[in-house]
Amino acid sequence: MKKKVLNMLSITLISFAVILTGCNPASEKTAGSETTGSAPRDTLVISSVREPDSIDVHKTTWVDDTNAHIYDTLLKRDLDGNLVPGLAEKYEVSDDGKVWTIVLNKTAKFHSGEPVTAEAVKKTFERFLQHSAVKFIAGPLDKIDAVDEQTLKIYFTEPFAPFASGLTTAYLAPMDPKALDEYGDDFGEQPAAAGLFKFGEHKRGSSITYMKNGDYSWGPSFVDNKGEPAYDKFEFRFITDDDTRVLEFKKGTTQIMTKVPPNYIQDLKETEGVELNSMSTPEWGAMAYVGKGFLGQAWWMSLFPGLAIMLVVLGFNLLGDGLRDALDPRQK
Repeated sequence: MKKKVLNMLSITLISFAVILTGCNPASEKTAGSETTGSAPRDTLVISSVREPDSIDVHKTTWVDDTNAHIYDTLLKRDLDGNLVPGLAEKYEVSDDGKVWTIVLNKTAKFHSGEPVTAEAVKKTFERFLQHSAVKFIAGPLDKIDAVDEQTLKIYFTEPFAPFASGLTTAYLAPMDPKALDEYGDDFGEQPAAAGLFKFGEHKRGSSITYMKNGDYSWGPSFVDNKGEPAYDKFEFRFITDDDTRVLEFKKGTTQIMTKVPPNYIQDLKETEGVELNSMSTPEWGAMAYVGKGFLGQAWWMSLFPGLAIMLVVLGFNLLGDGLRDALDPRQK
């Protein structure tokens, strides 16, 4: 298949989880799948430069793809920047702007199997306000009431419109109360929430492994795929050396490479079976990944800052003709 070079500028709210969950191991011929040291075909391996200090988002100011995807947010944004339902199926703001009423999705469940309830969200918010260094994103929050199982009222001392944006972040994503009760201050060692991925294992200085959430079925309405990812495991390997990161990608021991070194872009662009897609963003470096055009059916495009440059090794299912269409959830 012909390799393509696509330039996608000013796309700053594209989630890396689109790539992670759009892959199909059943039909994929993974680069390096016959190479010693490569991961099993049910595991997608991502190389990342920076290891998070914690997966507990209330105890860190660094949230990226390595520690965010166990969480599911109350609201989301589509590619046009519009707020859309997440775990909150709807919300209302009082005329004076001081009272927010949030109604939760009745089908959503935490990783423990317990339903996502207003009481659980209240508990998460209270913990966030107690521990987080970025508590300012909650604004002048006064009190929180769980009206019933699915309804939450949040009171502010003054209107705070940016709260809606805060609800799209992992910082305010509901945490599994069962895990909070069991692990307390050590929640970051065994985190649980309501996201696509369940925590597997954290090897300090080496990797973080997540398992797919097989019960997930409550993705938003504007995309086709509202359910679980195809892969069983997602392993983030922390490789700080540029040369090593590129070598492991070329060997096939990793299928996704974040922050591709600029001096390797031309080399990889000229490598057979590699597709280069560039995006300009304010925060992220380059990314290389195994796959091709499979983004369109996944919905996590609005969770985190955008991807910068992606190099694609062909082999995954073709779900769309070109990255531009694939990144647009309206292309169904």
